[in-house]
Amino acid sequence: ELSWAPGARPSPGNDDFAAAAPTFGAFGIGRVAFDDMTVEHGEPPASGVRTAWWSWQPFADGRYTWMVDRLGGFVNDEAPLQMAVFAGTELAALEVVAMDEGDETIELQLAFDARADTAYRVALGLPRDAAQTRLPPATLLMEWGPTPGNDDFSNAAPLAGMSGSVSGSNAFATIEKGERTGSLGDRSLWWTFAPDESGWIRFALDGPGGSKLAIYRVGADGDLELIRTSQNLGTVAATVQVEAGGRYVVRLGASNDGSGGLATIGPGQPDSASGGAAGEFELAWGPSDPPALLRYVDNVASGATADDGSEIEFETLGNQALNGDGTELYAASEAGIVIFARDVATGKLTLVDTLANYPG
Repeated sequence: ELSWAPGARPSPGNDDFAAAAPTFGAFGIGRVAFDDMTVEHGEPPASGVRTAWWSWQPFADGRYTWMVDRLGGFVNDEAPLQMAVFAGTELAALEVVAMDEGDETIELQLAFDARADTAYRVALGLPRDAAQTRLPPATLLMEWGPTPGNDDFSNAAPLAGMSGSVSGSNAFATIEKGERTGSLGDRSLWWTFAPDESGWIRFALDGPGGSKLAIYRVGADGDLELIRTSQNLGTVAATVQVEAGGRYVVRLGASNDGSGGLATIGPGQPDSASGGAAGEFELAWGPSDPPALLRYVDNVASGATADDGSEIEFETLGNQALNGDGTELYAASEAGIVIFARDVATGKLTLVDTLANYPG
């Protein structure tokens, strides 16, 4: 016996376009059971299937970023989410403003130009080929806010002069399609640098943990050549040799800060799982002495005999670091910390001491 009646199936609150959930502030955390969601008659294809809807209206004209990440539930391999932003208040007359098909990363992100006098609808759904996949409910974090002006490479901001500083926030920065991320981090911001003089320049960042600087040289054909990245040794800085009249690009990325993917996005806002650490920063640059760089001189095996006849006792060396002026080299070994005196002009190393098995 087949029967039907109004109200026989309880509908999720924001399953239908007309029941879109309103958004407030700059973030929202919610639980969505996509197995209970449906597709309405006349719903635009860009919204996907099993769609959930939210309504949003910006407080001012400008460019805005929307980010969505899963804090729990199914993973990308089971079914990727897709996100679309529409302008309009009628389902049949919606205009697609931006769309992320969710086929490259677990995090969804969109940056688009919005007007304060326009009502927008945000749809989260699944691709059409995932219509029959059974999925557990997902816990979602949604963030939205003004996009930084130098979010895209094409809008890189100029750094004026041989020294100076700029400040800002990468809380709502995004990554562009095809942009290199990984060890260089995501949520990228871009600057251009055209030095008037040749010499060494040091770029240093005071900002969120997990930040990463990358310095590029712009070739004659406009291609970018990566010449230096910052090292995660407590200070986020990179020192490069520049030529007067040359063109350079500085990129700030946000890498995972080691807190399990969580990042602070601003005062009064929750920790975010969307990408790397983000927040307020200051980028400073100025002339610098040449960095203490190692160059290859010779190699020697553990236990071999040195030129003066003494036996070389240390075992395989591990992580290494120079002091500020390059006159000492510290190396980890099986015997503990090994300290070498270093001739700055030749790079020659002389064993000074071994700090073996000292507490701390």
